[in-house]
Amino acid sequence: MGSLIGDVNHSEQIIRTGGGAVADYRIDDLARTVGTTVRNIRAYQDRGLLHPPKLLGRAGIYSDSHVRRLRRILSLLQRGYASAQIHELLDAWDNGRDLGQVIDLEGAVTDPWSDEVPVEMLRTELARRVGGDEHVDRLAAIGWVEHEGDVSTFRSARLLSVFERVVALGWPQADLIDLYESMDASLSGVADRLVETASRHLISEHGDTWVPSGSEAPEAASMFGELRHSTLVTVREMLAKSMEESMKRALDEHLARVAAAGRT
Repeated sequence: MGSLIGDVNHSEQIIRTGGGAVADYRIDDLARTVGTTVRNIRAYQDRGLLHPPKLLGRAGIYSDSHVRRLRRILSLLQRGYASAQIHELLDAWDNGRDLGQVIDLEGAVTDPWSDEVPVEMLRTELARRVGGDEHVDRLAAIGWVEHEGDVSTFRSARLLSVFERVVALGWPQADLIDLYESMDASLSGVADRLVETASRHLISEHGDTWVPSGSEAPEAASMFGELRHSTLVTVREMLAKSMEESMKRALDEHLARVAAAGRT
């Protein structure tokens, strides 16, 4: 048996074994780590989705395997699977079938494309920061804000910071949200075209009913990961090129107006 390392009063500990360090979580640490609640974790255990912890005295101790399994459960729930379906999938996975790779592939396709951190606050505070309830509602309509009771979540702390900095430079808040709405519609069209092109390529390579299996699953997941990276690079570089050209054109037009005014 390995020895327990660290302050025994600390809720997250490290157990050292012959194979190295293994993270060791109490239930509140597990909930924080995966972004759920203690109540949810206990519910998943009651439904048989999550294995029970091992006991250390009277405390339940969870491991990294619980973290991985719980993240799979939460991912499947977010994608619309019912508890019974998740139970069947996880049972099949436990029995050695290759569903883990298929789930990893689904994650490569559907996981968020941004690592941006959302920020929560009272709706009244968000309204103050973006210029009123009407602006909050407009941002919610294009998917940048979600509400739960009196709490609002702005999906990108970085974008909210940029919004406030640009407003501080004198840009009217309503005009800035007009721009967001226009960009959202345009970029949605670009995204649809990109997905359509990628889908057409897959169909031409593998056929209408292709589902990766065996060694194809990690290969397909890697392909989608590369597609994700190359798409973001392409959009960023093309937007940068367009901005250069547009700003130069706007400056030339302004200087031409200045010159024309000087001749009158």
